Amino acid sequence: MGSGEVYQRLVADLKFEVWERASMVPGVHHFKLVADLMGDIMHSMTPRHTQSLKLFPIANSAPEDPSAWRERRKLRKVDKWSRLIWLQLEQGPSAKEFWTRGSKQIPSSFEQCPIVNCDYDLVTFRVVGYPLGTWIRRLANPEAFTGLKRIAVDFDHPREDYSRRKFVFECGCYDRKHMFDRYCPISLDHFFSYFPQLEKFYFIVKLIPKAVTPAAHIELPQESRKESRKRDRKCKMKEAPRMTRAQAGKRHVEGIIAKFRQVAQREELDDFEDLNGHYYEVRESDTQEFLLSHAEIWSQIRALKKFWREQKTIPDLGRTIHEVELGVLVCL
Repeated sequence: MGSGEVYQRLVADLKFEVWERASMVPGVHHFKLVADLMGDIMHSMTPRHTQSLKLFPIANSAPEDPSAWRERRKLRKVDKWSRLIWLQLEQGPSAKEFWTRGSKQIPSSFEQCPIVNCDYDLVTFRVVGYPLGTWIRRLANPEAFTGLKRIAVDFDHPREDYSRRKFVFECGCYDRKHMFDRYCPISLDHFFSYFPQLEKFYFIVKLIPKAVTPAAHIELPQESRKESRKRDRKCKMKEAPRMTRAQAGKRHVEGIIAKFRQVAQREELDDFEDLNGHYYEVRESDTQEFLLSHAEIWSQIRALKKFWREQKTIPDLGRTIHEVELGVLVCL
């Protein structure tokens, strides 16, 4: 009996639960954000003293774009139960049509328009250009960012500007004290000003063998891949083939992500999902043993909190300090 026949035999409540789990809630949505300040100055259609940010999906289709909204669009066409789940997620009060007005890539139909549930979902950004605080130049399209409560950026690979080989969140301090850091607290504070309802910001760390501490209990082979294949052919599978370096690294990473998953489930930490897998929230005590970038990540978070404390002591600052909760997510 196929899976389709089994599904048809389920009662209505079970069908509803199947599609509720398949809809990836909370989901992760990936977008590219372009901050072209020079283009805003030169463009005659942009209001004076404003900045117009552009938003695009990171790719035209899956698997290049693993966003949850793409899978939800497919699921809603299966039957009435999947459509009920879709209506709850994408036509509720917290649903947001996530496409910048005035963008060159106008969706040809409603089917292609990304919709994000602001109450549950996480939005990740690949930033191009240099963010500038809204207290310096207000947004010409603020409706594109209102309502978002959880956003994230990739910690290991800050997006570089197309015209200059520099980090997007480069140091904006007058004494350049963060010039060797991946993220400057001032640049991040400028970036957060785009999202007036922002509640939590995450750094995303992708777990690859080069990003985690080496395994102590797995003996990695010293021979090359070519030598390993040659030896396996000679033994003609009379004995179990020796684990390769790549297999050992993959097994070690899978063991680490399993530990993070257990901690997130036990402590009820945040857990998001897209087509590529799960994103688990981790604490500072969890990453100390496993992540090579542990010290750098949490020092960046502490530097941002210190910056906010210092800003509060400045009289007549002229703007409101928007403090948000900070966290770290790990994924494969």
